[in-house]
Amino acid sequence: MLRVEREGAPASKTTPWTSGVPRPPRVRRSRFRGVAPPAAFSLDDIPRDAVLSTKETSALTRLSIAQLDTLRHTRPDHVLKWFRVNARTVRYTSESVRAFLAGGRV
Repeated sequence: MLRVEREGAPASKTTPWTSGVPRPPRVRRSRFRGVAPPAAFSLDDIPRDAVLSTKETSALTRLSIAQLDTLRHTRPDHVLKWFRVNARTVRYTSESVRAFLAGGRV
């Protein structure tokens, strides 16, 4: 059942078991999984032994964060080499990002 509280406002949803008490709006709790904005730095400016975050790697390679995660889980032999810093943090080597951009496509 939907009811309009006032003109122009979105309708609040009620359910039969809430006795007309409106539900609060749903909150999106997922992280951003798309392509990061272009990098503000050049890969040539960083040392060859530097490590890059997933967001930085996404910005340089123009692959989405979700696609990097998928590659990590489904293709362990792909060009982008990675390692875990802790249980949730993943880093990529700048050398492997250079190899990927040089032509070692996914």
